Formats: sequence, structure tokens, C-alpha cells
Amino acid sequence: MRIPARFRRSSMKGVKFVAEFEGFRSHPYNDPAGYATVGYGHLIRYGPIHSGDKAISKKQALKLLRRDMKRSAAAVRKLKIRLSQNEFDALVSFAFNLGTGYFSGDHDMARAIRSKSYHRIADAFMEYDRAGHRRLVGLTRRRGRERRLFLSGRYH
Repeated sequence: MRIPARFRRSSMKGVKFVAEFEGFRSHPYNDPAGYATVGYGHLIRYGPIHSGDKAISKKQALKLLRRDMKRSAAAVRKLKIRLSQNEFDALVSFAFNLGTGYFSGDHDMARAIRSKSYHRIADAFMEYDRAGHRRLVGLTRRRGRERRLFLSGRYH
């Protein structure tokens, strides 16, 4: 059943979906930008790791991920469209990975959402599988899974 997005929250299935793609690291590490990170991509600080940074469990990491996903979920809730839970979770994963800016302006995803065409929205996921003009296998796989998750919500 589709209800207005403003009433949705990320489901545990959605959190685990994002966790699968983000990957878990119990010990703090410096991400590619040199920022201290832990768990499922949780930012500790804008700077390198310190000797006092502690390892965390998967349970703690999921709790942090759920908290970190709230910003993406808030952006999806602002969309003027009715969404099933799976559609909502797919869009939250997309926003968590790429940022919320793709829901506005002249982006393919923003235009698809404004059209309120669920097929256009599903197809728009696949436009975002590149980094530096190169298609990345991992991003293609993630966008394909988000698209399938989105489409699986069409009739529920």
C-alpha cells in the first residue's frame, strides 16, 4: 500500500540493505578522504583516526547506521509522492549513498520524482552508477538492487 512519504520511516530491512552495501569494519579506519570512520561508514570526525578511537560491534554499528540514515529518510519524506515501504527504503539507500541533492534541481532522479511515474523513478536509479565518468561495477550492482527493491513495492 502506498501512503504519503512523510509518514514513512526506514525499515530494519532498509537499514540492513544499506549495511550490506556499505560494508562493516569494526576498527576505526581512514576513509578515502582521510576521515576517521567506523562501522558501516559512520564518520567519527573530519580528520584521521586517533589512538583512542575504539572498535565497535555490529550491533553498535547498526544503531549508528540507523541514526546516520535519518537525514536521507527526512529528505525522502519531503518528496511529494506516495510510496510503499520498499519504494521508500530504496530511495533512502540512494540518498544515503549519493546525497540528498539528487532529489532536486535538474537531476534525472528529481525529474522522475516530479513526474510521479514510478517506472521513470525506477529507471532513474540506473543513471547513477558512475564515478568520474566511469561506470563502477559496485555502483551498478547497488543501483540495480535499489531499482529492484523499488519495483518490488509497486503492488504491496
